[in-house]
Amino acid sequence: MTNNKKNSGGKNKMEGGSSVLFYRKHGYGAGEYHQDKKLQSFYENEEEQKGKINALDHLKNTLSLIENINIDEQHQEDKEQIELLHKKKEQARQMIRVVLRKTGEYLEIIARMKNLEARKEEYEPSAYRKMFMEIDQLRKIKHEALMSDINIANRFMMKNFGKASDEVIEMWGNEEIEAGRQMLFARRIDFPKNIICPDDIDLNDRNQIRRWAVQIGGYLSELKNGL
Repeated sequence: MTNNKKNSGGKNKMEGGSSVLFYRKHGYGAGEYHQDKKLQSFYENEEEQKGKINALDHLKNTLSLIENINIDEQHQEDKEQIELLHKKKEQARQMIRVVLRKTGEYLEIIARMKNLEARKEEYEPSAYRKMFMEIDQLRKIKHEALMSDINIANRFMMKNFGKASDEVIEMWGNEEIEAGRQMLFARRIDFPKNIICPDDIDLNDRNQIRRWAVQIGGYLSELKNGL
């Protein structure tokens, strides 16, 4: 029987090493991956960490804006509107939780890929190619899922809380009515352009979303605790 590793004197470190055990303990996307020293050094050395954008402060500002949204003046005493506002805020927070979880899952795959690349010489070429292709495919899936969930969360927050023209707000209201949902009458706020992500990031650019994920990655626990 052919071994995947060139030297068969132990377990495949990638599958049985400390990084995987750490993730099994905390769960993918738990936001705790930065506590693993081997992975921490990878993230801290990434060029993205030296960027000018403070992704953490930007997202905290967005969370603060959501927290401080109020019902508009004409509906201040409307209990249904007050209840709906609380519901919408919680939906927004839940969507951001999903984004943070997907960020953790995506970064965990990147770490696994780096781990495999660092141990390339330990594997037979065919085995290495097979494992690399499998991880790379999973990385692409996680990347697409993260980008999708960022856009879903941004659309929800803009539609329910964001400033827009009267025509656009009327259109959103009609969409809610057609869907059988009650329209929220909140004091709309002027969100940053990209809401969750810093404004100079192109939300359709995979590399820029990757950069943002790495920037925010070390703060997942802090952010989740604030939600």
